[in-house]
Amino acid sequence: MQINRQDDPAANTINGQVGTTDAIKPRIEAGSNAPAIDRARMYEVERSTQTEITMRANELEGMFEAMADGVCIYDTEGNIVHANNALRELLGVDTAASSTADAQLAYDALMFPGNEQGQLLPREKWPVSRILTGEVLKEIGTDIMICLVDGREVILNVTGSPLRDAQGRINGAITMLRDVTERHQLEMRTREALSSLLAMAEALVQFPNTVEDTAAGTQEQALITPDSVEQQLVELTRSILGCLSTGIASVEPETGIIHSVVVAGLSPEHERQWWLDLQNSTLADYLTPQVLARLYANEEVLLDFAKDSLVNRSNYGPRALLIVPIHLWNRFIGILGIEQSNKKHRYTEEELALIRGIARMAALVIERQRLLQEQAQARAGELALREINQRMNEFLSIASHELRTP
Repeated sequence: MQINRQDDPAANTINGQVGTTDAIKPRIEAGSNAPAIDRARMYEVERSTQTEITMRANELEGMFEAMADGVCIYDTEGNIVHANNALRELLGVDTAASSTADAQLAYDALMFPGNEQGQLLPREKWPVSRILTGEVLKEIGTDIMICLVDGREVILNVTGSPLRDAQGRINGAITMLRDVTERHQLEMRTREALSSLLAMAEALVQFPNTVEDTAAGTQEQALITPDSVEQQLVELTRSILGCLSTGIASVEPETGIIHSVVVAGLSPEHERQWWLDLQNSTLADYLTPQVLARLYANEEVLLDFAKDSLVNRSNYGPRALLIVPIHLWNRFIGILGIEQSNKKHRYTEEELALIRGIARMAALVIERQRLLQEQAQARAGELALREINQRMNEFLSIASHELRTP
């Protein structure tokens, strides 16, 4: 039988070795180029990986720069190696206009922090020193005071954590800084306000004593002066809220007639006009029935005199007032007016809560003034009665003596 050599595998062997047929040649030729193909693929993977790394790095850098809080990265020695735009703005660093020396001077402020009273902290108390020892400052964090290049003192809240390598060793630190100067000032003013309010509460319960001159037979009643608790209350309100002017007026519940109590923050001319405006005036001369109804319902009203008043007689200066009703024992007895320097000022809930507390204190001030006036009137009547009785006794004594000795 004739054997087809093309179908016989043995026919493709020479000296016991497999020959190279046309079907096998392409594989061998491809194999001969395999190193070049692998290198091309490796370069392609490397280029793709590098592109992805660059893209991720750009994304992280964009997020880093877009953060609203200042972010700062330190090395293991506590030196600043990177800071975002928010931190540069917070420190007053203008990278476009400032030199590297100016920028470094601004960053140095973070290297020597103080406490809230401005006293330099020991090195082991510095936030970055604590973080580099493994401490994590989170949630509340810690407050520090630094002095900026322009001389301003700001208080920063610092949170942060250590940075670690693959083996878990600390190789740096990252901190987030937020300017809390305004919050700190508000807390300070609130603490001072509470202390002052307590002091005034004590003054309110201490009524003036009477001084009797027995030799002259006269009696003087200590009077309320502009430097008394009423004036202290409005000055305190201005200090706490940073407002332009503050005034308190009592209101007769039955008639709505207004009586000036005290005002602060107006110029002498406008203050005189304020007192004149409120003479023989009623709330209905100024306010719409809708606004009056809210005040009687114990609701504060932000009033724009140009739009909301019935008769625009506010010639003493203010155009926009927060009017807070003053109630005592469920009776509407007065108003507390507060004018901000910024007409568009928006009152926070904390400010409104504080203002309501001041209004309750103002209610006690008005009631105290009323009781003192009644006490003075009663004392005057008592003195007149005592003088009449004394004269009657003298007359009876003289008459009795004359009757015994005609």
